[in-house]
Amino acid sequence: MKNIRIYNIMLLMAVVFFTSCEDQLEIRSEDDVSPEVALGNPTTIEGLILGLYSQAQSVDAFNGGPQTSTEFQADNSVFFGSFPTLRAIYDYNTQADNTTVNGYWFQNMDVIEASNFVINNLPSVELDALSESTKNQYLGEARFVRALSMFNMSEYFGQPYQVAQGASLSIPIVLDDFRGDNVEDFQGPRNTLNEVYEQIATDLDFAINNLPESYAANADTRGRATSGAAKALLARLELYRENNTEAAELATEVINSSVYSLAPNYDFYNALTSEDVFTIINTAIDNQATIGYSDLLNPTPEARGDAPFSPNLIAAYLEEEGDLRYSELTQVGADAFGDTTAVFTTKFDDGATLSDNAPIIRITELYLIRAEANFKADASIGATPLSDINMLRSRAGLEPLAAVTIEDIVRERRKELAFEGGHRRSDLLRNGMSLRRPGQPNEDVSNLGDPLTIFPIPTREIDLNPSLEQNDDY
Repeated sequence: MKNIRIYNIMLLMAVVFFTSCEDQLEIRSEDDVSPEVALGNPTTIEGLILGLYSQAQSVDAFNGGPQTSTEFQADNSVFFGSFPTLRAIYDYNTQADNTTVNGYWFQNMDVIEASNFVINNLPSVELDALSESTKNQYLGEARFVRALSMFNMSEYFGQPYQVAQGASLSIPIVLDDFRGDNVEDFQGPRNTLNEVYEQIATDLDFAINNLPESYAANADTRGRATSGAAKALLARLELYRENNTEAAELATEVINSSVYSLAPNYDFYNALTSEDVFTIINTAIDNQATIGYSDLLNPTPEARGDAPFSPNLIAAYLEEEGDLRYSELTQVGADAFGDTTAVFTTKFDDGATLSDNAPIIRITELYLIRAEANFKADASIGATPLSDINMLRSRAGLEPLAAVTIEDIVRERRKELAFEGGHRRSDLLRNGMSLRRPGQPNEDVSNLGDPLTIFPIPTREIDLNPSLEQNDDY
């Protein structure tokens, strides 16, 4: 019997829980499950799909680990803490054996491989109680999750599109599921960023065409993949690879959807509102775990207090009086070294149970994508860049701008999306700006194309796959 290794124990638990008493579950190791059992009936199949989202909850995947580390690389946060691996990231002194970076690689790759299991095995399943449309929905969910993981990994481990117009090395494209006898399928070289982006776009096109706009339950609409979420991620990708017209058009489609709307204030965090396009839903039991958003971004003693605002970020908010994104979304508390005057975000304010949701895409980002794409294309698809930016400024309690520049757009992205999803690092590099501001450490090695602005390929992965070429200077 062919056996498939499913990397998240939550997947195994879902299959075991949903398997009927008549099924014979053969387990040859603690996380080996036969596809005949995993895909044996509609209930176990849905459990497998839901398990993908549990896999994505890993703190080293979508729940704040790598996202906050990219804030350490850029100018939004200072690092106050005892973790030497995070200190190395902040100090631009990361090594290829950094165990934190190692986790970012392997946890995201685990999400990809778990998605591959569904994508490669579900199409051949024929069950009377499983309709073709439901099957394609599940495949769309798996493709969306895989696309998001690949997109994130391409950001962490390869240079941005702007360095070589996408010709630089990114991550290896892995589309097979691990069977135990196909190790060579996982020992290929790194692909170019253009190749990775094309695979992501292919997955997202399938997801757009096969996912619903919404689900019966609001939590599913916000926490499971939808056609709108797939369009939104594709809009982000098109912006990053400078297909600005396509980015603006896709963003407009999402903005015009009745499923989403710009919240009137900033009470939407963790509320699963129409502001949320896609979010990772956490609970006190099924939570972020440590070293994620809630743990790193909250003051001590409730949490770690490792990632307070940098003085530069505070100054950015205070440039204009009355910015609600500062007055309503910050708190003063003790950092990891005991300084009680540090400023922290309140976007993830549950430092005790770590149950805050992890926003992946908000509708606000789509307005920002459209503004930047239209500005660069000298277009007004859906709206002018000025009107989109002023709409967000109005919600923040600020006066409208008379004209808008790319610096204005990048500044508004910073103040809207700080500490969410690691946007700041990508925004700066994409627009040819250094990650560090004058007066901050390592400014001279934080420019677009500088080797230390991206993470090394982990030594452990190169040991397993000698075909992988290491990034420069590691």
